[in-house]
Formats: sequence, C-alpha cells, structure tokens
Amino acid sequence: MALDYGARRRPRRRALIISGAALALLAVGTLILITINDRNARIAEAKAWTVSGAPCAHGVGLAWDADAPPQTVDFGNARFARAHGATRCAEIGYDGGRSGDVFPVCQFDHPGRLEITTDHGATLFQLAPLEPATVSIEHGLVRCAVGLSQDVD
Repeated sequence: MALDYGARRRPRRRALIISGAALALLAVGTLILITINDRNARIAEAKAWTVSGAPCAHGVGLAWDADAPPQTVDFGNARFARAHGATRCAEIGYDGGRSGDVFPVCQFDHPGRLEITTDHGATLFQLAPLEPATVSIEHGLVRCAVGLSQDVD
C-alpha cells in the first residue's frame, strides 16, 4: 500500500500561502491604521494650538527694563523673550498638522512684551497687561495673535 505524499503536500502548501498572504494583509492594514491615527493626532494637535485672535501690536524700539531682565526660552531655532508670565511651546505640522514638517508655536499667559529672535532678526510685540499671546514661526515668518488655546501653567 503506497502513500501519495505529493497529494498531501499541496493542501499544506496552499494553506501556508493563504496564511502568509493573510498575515501580510494584516500587517499592511495595521500600518495604514497607525499612519491614519498618527495623522489625525497631528491634525488635532495643530487645531489645539491654533489661535484666531487679533494680531499683536508691534513694539518699536522698546528697551528691556534693566531692573527686570527678560525671561527667555530657546525653542525651535528661535529665542522667545518675555517680560513676565508663563510659557508653553510645541511643534506642530504645517498645513493644519497634515505635513510631517513642523514649526514652533509658543503661548504666553501674560508676557507684557515679547521679543522673538530668529535667523532673520528680532521681532518685537507689545501686549496689554494680562493679555495672552500665541506666537508661531511658519517658514521663518514670526506671527503673533492675541489669545490662548492651551492652559499655560
């Protein structure tokens, strides 16, 4: 009584191929879900840091008080100096968080005066007492808007 081993191997080989294809499909699907979730998280973070307040007033020729030097923080290839208050910074993606390329954004609860220094020079803003501000540096352009979208501790 002879056994035909060749006939038995084909179902195993077919099952192995089907299992391998299913595993590859599962891996690709998982990577797609991770990518979508990551993109959605970047978009949500960009929305959370975006402020649509009025532009901050530009400060011209203002000098820092010698008795109260500015508080500074270096973030994202820029120096953010303020008269007082707390700061919170993040990097968010261009195009509303859709891009993987990022730019810095900082929020200040009541800075009084801001001086943002980048490779392109210094930009000064003067804010009313207790007025919050959000500063972003997109493509080297410093923008300041009155208001906060995050709690700054």
